[in-house]
Amino acid sequence: MDGRTALYDAHSGISLGVLERESLAGGRACAFVPKNEDGSATLQLIVGAVDGTLMLWDSLTRKCLGERKVRDGSVTAVACTHDGNIFASGSSEGNLELWDRDLHCLHMERRCHDLGILGCCFSPDNSLYGECDVTRYLLASCGQDKRVVLWTMAAATSGISLKRRFSLEGHTSSVVTCSFSPCGNLLATGSLDKLAIMWNTVTGEKMLTITEHKRYVTACCFAPSPTYLITGSMDKTVKLWSFVGPEVPKYSVGACAVPVPVAVQRNMHQWTIGDVATWLRAEGLEELVQTFQRNHINGQELLQLEKQSLVKDLHIESLGLRNTLYRKLDNLHRAEAATQLDIPEEFLCPISQELMKNPVVIAVPSHPSGDSCSDD
Repeated sequence: MDGRTALYDAHSGISLGVLERESLAGGRACAFVPKNEDGSATLQLIVGAVDGTLMLWDSLTRKCLGERKVRDGSVTAVACTHDGNIFASGSSEGNLELWDRDLHCLHMERRCHDLGILGCCFSPDNSLYGECDVTRYLLASCGQDKRVVLWTMAAATSGISLKRRFSLEGHTSSVVTCSFSPCGNLLATGSLDKLAIMWNTVTGEKMLTITEHKRYVTACCFAPSPTYLITGSMDKTVKLWSFVGPEVPKYSVGACAVPVPVAVQRNMHQWTIGDVATWLRAEGLEELVQTFQRNHINGQELLQLEKQSLVKDLHIESLGLRNTLYRKLDNLHRAEAATQLDIPEEFLCPISQELMKNPVVIAVPSHPSGDSCSDD
């Protein structure tokens, strides 16, 4: 917020310099611009500031190549197409604007999100949406209105058009981050509701909800290869998720992350015996699969399991194995409870989305005369 943009070497962490402008207005968003296909452009950086300025920098010479003002509000999000030809900016007024490399505004969509846009990104692969005579890009935006919008942007010699493809609803609080998978068929979003959601960009279908963060999810990003998703949260954890096939996470990597089985996407009461077996394998408890299947443990039975039952009824002799299983069950109970809560939004903190305790009730005194306040 000091009006400077710092550059660092990603391998060594050494500072490479600072991009400074005369105005002290702080930066809110930045994105590197890919080089042109002919390699003619140098490595550039697009930066958006709180005073509504959009700036294009040469990151090697640290010179500002141009700047423009957005229509209204602060710049809260920026993104570039994979070929570096078009920029997108989102504002605190909810406007989505498209720009060329010379920062000429090509198109503006007003009030896309109530109360402002918080994030936007382009798909790195537009092969699903391309045509012979028109270059099509897939753009995602998210904002304060709890929604994620997928847009199809068509670039032709006649100009630019932007068409709403899907409006994705599944979050219960502001959506602050979004990221496409390398092939563009999946979109991950993070929200102040503590959830990360994965969407199918072709159908608009919700593929997965990750409930493992204790505070709001502020960052998410797909790795190029193999298929990994990283989520970051204000609970001070970064979690790495790996996938089975292109769509469904099988387990998470790292001590801080809690595994998410395939079956957890359905209500536990609906789990079949096979779903329970899938969960055990995902949790590294393969040796218990036959025991649970032999005792016909489905989702309802799993919810009723108590610690003493592990010895008395299931005959699990190993103390370490029993304790591990019980911890996994406790995590599963908490994940299930988090997805089933139906608390009125006014009872939740607007920032942390946690249940407010001992709320302060403010009493407004009446006019001394006992009448209502007036201008007289």
